Amino acid sequence: MTKTRNSNYAGRKPRGPAKLTKDMKEILHLAFERAGGVDYLVKQAHAEPKAFLALLGRIVPAQVALDLAVSFDLGAAMLENQRNLDRLNSMTIDPGAPVVIDVLAETVSADK
Repeated sequence: MTKTRNSNYAGRKPRGPAKLTKDMKEILHLAFERAGGVDYLVKQAHAEPKAFLALLGRIVPAQVALDLAVSFDLGAAMLENQRNLDRLNSMTIDPGAPVVIDVLAETVSADK
C-alpha cells in the first residue's frame, strides 16, 4: 500500500467530523442546558471542586501568553540596601535584651 498525503492507508478521502461526534456534541449541549446550564456548573464547582478543576484543565488552553513589563532601578535598590545595612551596622544591640518581632498580618483577596 502506498501512503497518501493525509497518512490514510485505506485511501478514504478526508471529510468533516464524524456524525457520531457531531451528534454527541449536540446531545451533551442539550443535557447541559436541561441540567441548568451555567448555574449547574457553578453548583458543581462548589460541590466538587476537584472534578470541576479537572474539567477546566482539559478545556482551557495549556499555554497562556503573559505580557509583563517590569521596571526596576537596580542602582537605587542597591543604594537603599546599603543605607539600610549602614543603619543596622551602626546600631548597638544589648545581648541581654529580649528580642521582639513585630508581625502585621494582611488579608489578601484573590480578586486583586
